[in-house]
Amino acid sequence: MQKISTQAALNIAIEELTLRQEGDYIVLKEQVMDTYEAFGLGKIIKRAVSSAVSMPGLGNKMFSAAVGLTTGFITKKIVIGATGNPLLKLLGLAVEFTVADKVAENSGKLKTIGKILLNKIFKKHPAEVEA
Repeated sequence: MQKISTQAALNIAIEELTLRQEGDYIVLKEQVMDTYEAFGLGKIIKRAVSSAVSMPGLGNKMFSAAVGLTTGFITKKIVIGATGNPLLKLLGLAVEFTVADKVAENSGKLKTIGKILLNKIFKKHPAEVEA
């Protein structure tokens, strides 16, 4: 930058720097918005789900875990119910996690048993077919 020796040159330099600062501010603001959108909760969840779906076998593991957790939660509610007793709450958590773990471990077997039971329940009997 050259040396400023007059008031007019100083005013011009100030105006140039002000315009440059305004331009830099606009660019910075756009970059912040782009970064915010890139790291938004929706984008993070979308990336996590799409990467999880692309991994082989992970979908079945996630499903097994979800079924296990749901079954554990329902079992806790049936066995313990709604209570204010801290010891029963602790026992309920132990029951919930134990059931969830066992269901998640044996989800393949449970799925097969469920299919067999559903087929037996909804299977048409020969008398129903003829009628």
